[in-house]
Amino acid sequence: MTERFHRDSKNDMTLTITIDDPKLYTKPFYIGDVHFRWIPNQMLDDFNCIPSELQRYLQEMGDPAGSDPTAARAR
Repeated sequence: MTERFHRDSKNDMTLTITIDDPKLYTKPFYIGDVHFRWIPNQMLDDFNCIPSELQRYLQEMGDPAGSDPTAARAR
């Protein structure tokens, strides 16, 4: 996977994502663009990586279809 960041203007940036895996695909392919805009005086919420939150996420969202046969035994 290739991620390319391009500064479009003083406050704008674009991330372009491309997949290139010659063992699986005949040619590289474009996934898409993600656009970011910096807003002066913007307030961002703090984010802390808390192990208990990760565990809760994995239980609730990480494998919602139950595709891991060992998950039931581990609980």
